Amino acid sequence: MEWYTHGRRTVRNPVGGTAAVITGLTVAWGGTALLVSPLARGLSDPSRLANALVGQALFWALAAAVVAIVLFWERQPLRSFLLQRFRWQSITWGLLLVAAYYTVLFPLGEWVRRSAYQDSVRAWHR
Repeated sequence: MEWYTHGRRTVRNPVGGTAAVITGLTVAWGGTALLVSPLARGLSDPSRLANALVGQALFWALAAAVVAIVLFWERQPLRSFLLQRFRWQSITWGLLLVAAYYTVLFPLGEWVRRSAYQDSVRAWHR
């Protein structure tokens, strides 16, 4: 087991080393890319409940695979995911982020969507 310095902290190098990191990133990014690609379009159709449930189960399986790689191959604790004990500050931050989303980001997104729609309608009727 190797140790290295990351900023002001000393961190344990993963047991699996680079292979574990590359495998985990490949599973996470590659699997997600496949599940949102046109190849898996039928898995996101809400009118077909069985297919939609399979798609969701595959997303959960990806998450479980990444957690398993970190826990069993790299032998890192769950704290390496930056998971922390529950604190009331978490509720405060969550409420602040929800408020920011609904007061700033959602209206901004709607404005962009409407302006893009109006531009496309104008271009279509020319």
